[in-house]
Amino acid sequence: MSKEKINTLTQEVINQAVDMTDVQHASISELGVLFSAIRKASDEHTEAYRLAGMGMCLADDWAEMAVDAKDDLVAMG
Repeated sequence: MSKEKINTLTQEVINQAVDMTDVQHASISELGVLFSAIRKASDEHTEAYRLAGMGMCLADDWAEMAVDAKDDLVAMG
């Protein structure tokens, strides 16, 4: 296989991975919105309220990780 073909295939794989991180970020962000809605609908003295808060924090962390992964992939391309 030629070096040009390998470079083209590598770039295609990187582009697909970037697209996947975009989808991952969007999905995790939506999950964070869901947790936020649960928290707003719950009494602050309930387990649901506390768990939704934890879910919001995790969703924020995971969304940020997806952004970092995308940045790393873009830098590779």
